[in-house]
Amino acid sequence: MKKIFYILDGNGEFLSEDGKKRYRALTGQALYQYLRTEEGKKKFFDVWQDDDRAVMVGVEVPSEKIKIYAAEQRRRRYIKDVMKELDISITSLESIVENNDNRLNGEEALASFDIELEDEIIRKITIEEVRHAIRLLPLDEQKLIKEIFVCGKTERELSKKYGVSQVAIHKRKNRIFQKIKKFFDKN
Repeated sequence: MKKIFYILDGNGEFLSEDGKKRYRALTGQALYQYLRTEEGKKKFFDVWQDDDRAVMVGVEVPSEKIKIYAAEQRRRRYIKDVMKELDISITSLESIVENNDNRLNGEEALASFDIELEDEIIRKITIEEVRHAIRLLPLDEQKLIKEIFVCGKTERELSKKYGVSQVAIHKRKNRIFQKIKKFFDKN
């Protein structure tokens, strides 16, 4: 198998497609020796072979592009893990968005729904944090919050129920909100 690797070199004889980078070609023993040097060990290459596996070609990839690629791979793994945790399926995203040929793979769906997915994740995390903050309140305050926001009772209805003024219920509700706000400020 013949191996040809193109190394970034300011004086190389080969230009990149955009004409901004110069490469030199290394083959055989020169390539082997270069890849064993400290400089060569630090290089990254995009490598491919022809169909008969007779020729292997490698082109040096700048380390910045490798970092970007690695960050993108980490982002995709994170999104996949979050989707699994939140039980959001790619097929549900595929059914919503269509492209020109009416097919959409999972990665395209994720790319299309990055903002919506982040919003959904943030919403679910926020709801869980609010629930946690409410669980830290005394039981009577938890009950009041439940009656207002879950049962939909008004301050006036609660004032009649507890035999206090509507203003007292309002002040109590605001004190509870301040406690919850302090919880979020600390965390």
